[in-house]
Amino acid sequence: PVSSSRAERTSTSPKFTAVVSDFTSGGSSSSLKLLDAIQSRGIRLAIDDFGTDYSSMSLMKQFPIDTIKIDRSFVQDMTEDPDAAIIVGSIIGLARSLRLQTVAEGVETEAQRDMLMQAGCDLLQGFLFSRPLPHEEMSVLLQNTKP
Repeated sequence: PVSSSRAERTSTSPKFTAVVSDFTSGGSSSSLKLLDAIQSRGIRLAIDDFGTDYSSMSLMKQFPIDTIKIDRSFVQDMTEDPDAAIIVGSIIGLARSLRLQTVAEGVETEAQRDMLMQAGCDLLQGFLFSRPLPHEEMSVLLQNTKP
């Protein structure tokens, strides 16, 4: 079951995202208070590199998370390795069940894009779309991109 507080948090449309990774590894109450304060200001919180290192499923229960960023290591292998594709699909399904947004990191091929879109991933990022850009070039790209 999903708590009503999680449903309320995900019903708003804040403008910014803070990426939570090593910060949450201690799991202290002071970390939770700080993350709650950040989120109360309309900043969305994401677990970065989900499934690796300290980014575990327990973070989804302990902290007020809005988004899961699927680690690029899973995305890179998903078109060649059926197990990686199952892991990615499972992460997306779990996130959807918890009303969390998903972001796939490191999308480099059209095949990866297609598989992720078919699996229901919310957002994609990677070299397929653009290399890292300076602020000025990014502004121009966003102005010229249709939603």
